[in-house]
Amino acid sequence: MNLTLPLISAFLFALSIPLSKIFLKDLNPSFTAGLFYLSSAGGLLIYKLFTDSNEAPVNKKDYLNISIIMLSGGILAPLFLFKAIAVSQAATVSLLLNTEIILTSLIAAIFFKEHTDKYFWSGAILIVLGVSILSLKDGNIFILSQGSILALFACLMWSIDNNFTAILSSKNPYSVTIIKGLIGGIANITISILTEKPKSIPFISFTGAFLTGIFSYGASLVLLIYSMRRMGAARSIALFGAYPFISFFLSIFILKEKIELSNTLAFILTGIGVYSIFSRKHIHIHKHLPYTHEHLHSHNDGHHNHSHNTENADLKHSHIHSHEYIEHEHEHLPDIHHKH
Repeated sequence: MNLTLPLISAFLFALSIPLSKIFLKDLNPSFTAGLFYLSSAGGLLIYKLFTDSNEAPVNKKDYLNISIIMLSGGILAPLFLFKAIAVSQAATVSLLLNTEIILTSLIAAIFFKEHTDKYFWSGAILIVLGVSILSLKDGNIFILSQGSILALFACLMWSIDNNFTAILSSKNPYSVTIIKGLIGGIANITISILTEKPKSIPFISFTGAFLTGIFSYGASLVLLIYSMRRMGAARSIALFGAYPFISFFLSIFILKEKIELSNTLAFILTGIGVYSIFSRKHIHIHKHLPYTHEHLHSHNDGHHNHSHNTENADLKHSHIHSHEYIEHEHEHLPDIHHKH
């Protein structure tokens, strides 16, 4: 198993947290969010122009889901995140971002009927305890600071984004992300112009933020998608889930932020919680009812056995195809073929 791609992806995304703290000294939060997303969309657009794609295209039926993704993940989540980073320690925000895992799974379980088990709930409790420690003041008073509230709202928005992105996981991921980046970038820059006090923009900060958006948001996503293709979505996301902890250490190293007892305890609790959630295995006999859909697939995954008239049927390809009734047993996690 090649662990390089998802870990590099996680590192690049984690790097954006401490770097954005530096840029926010010169740039407004909304403007920084918009610049990150616009530059990532531009980089992905250039990448897409020079690569072939056999992905299923976006169609009119997807517009509502894309609209929700743009609003939650493209506009509100980055807006809340950068406002949180502006008023909080980057290391603290990094650990708070572990809440996204819980909220994503809770929304999936409540509204989309996805499976949860004792490992998820035990992990969720540990993460909540870790986040609670970060909110303790003077050792015993529970107070959610402005930065904590903003970071948690960012996690909530991204958890909504994640669930609706999962619905579109069979579609071309670059198209969805480019649309989200362009709309989210333009929207946040517009919000900055209308609501934030104008600042002179140093060339170094502007260029740094622009390049960070390309690598931490654009290139990171490309590497994560390639990782999903090679080793599966579940394992890739599990490894990418290390980014809050990588960001925690990068924030301490780059920004020289003080390591406090609360951060240390929260790091340990959330770390164990995340491991509990991502290490769980789900295997049982299950049924697939007949249905028809379109997505990129191959014929060696145990779920696609339809016939082809072409010679390249063994390669990954996308087209409308039908699944027949099948009953089998294997390890799996929620995806477009496993929604029970």
